[in-house]
Amino acid sequence: MAFLGRLLSRDKSKSFAEKPNQVVRGTTCEVEIVHRKDDSKIAIKRFISWDRHSHHKQVCNNEYALLKKLQHENIVEALDFDQKKYTITFPYYDYTMLLLMKMKLLPTIQERGLWFCQICEGVAYLHSQNIVHRDLKLENIMLDQSLCKIKIIDFGSAVDIGANRVDCHGICGSEPFIAPEVFQRLSYEGPPVDIWSLGIIMFELFNSSNKLLYPWKLAKIDDPAFKQYKEDPESLDIELPLCSKLLSIDPKKRLQIEDILKDKFYQDNSSCVDEHLVHARTKRILNRSQTI
Repeated sequence: MAFLGRLLSRDKSKSFAEKPNQVVRGTTCEVEIVHRKDDSKIAIKRFISWDRHSHHKQVCNNEYALLKKLQHENIVEALDFDQKKYTITFPYYDYTMLLLMKMKLLPTIQERGLWFCQICEGVAYLHSQNIVHRDLKLENIMLDQSLCKIKIIDFGSAVDIGANRVDCHGICGSEPFIAPEVFQRLSYEGPPVDIWSLGIIMFELFNSSNKLLYPWKLAKIDDPAFKQYKEDPESLDIELPLCSKLLSIDPKKRLQIEDILKDKFYQDNSSCVDEHLVHARTKRILNRSQTI
């Protein structure tokens, strides 16, 4: 559901409110932004009519069932589920982190640090509930107009591994974010694959070039950049030690989410005196771009 993030980050100028509902189609789903009478907006996710076979119906059922069990400030809320039309209704959020990281003048390091720590808090909650997301990426991280609160979205690939932490199966997610063991094994532990994705996100946000980059295209040995990293982990172009700990090739050696919340990076970046002031410059840039 990458297109959900693209849709929710579209232009929001005055004329936007006067336009009819917008619809963006993906391969199996579409999302409609509905303008309500009170000027608020909601996002309705539905499977395309010709693709409502049993598998996708089950995916829709599972996504809603998972989300209704979750309640956390960094996890998107499912407002409603129509079992006849197979639609899930969500709150509308203004921006994706991907959009913000594609601006000419990037958000500050402090902003990125705050957002990354919130993502970790959301993942910590998911893992405490035995939920593995399996599709963490900047496009699935939303922010409202204040830029102060992130929301993790798109639970179509998420699984409940239960208290016994059963293994996951199948290749899920976007290729640059997929952990190497997912390509190599029929079954794998769930939580470490989310940690790997956090490592890729951290690299995108804080790599030494200060550009939106992946460390490699695919975590397979035939990818030259990944092969170099596997042979020499210090070749990773980022100065934050935490990132390498998240991207340990061996999932047994990869940090757990609880370790991240104890790390110096989290302790130094998870809070600030005035979040609204921290995001003021980025908000001004976004507001100007919407009035051009």
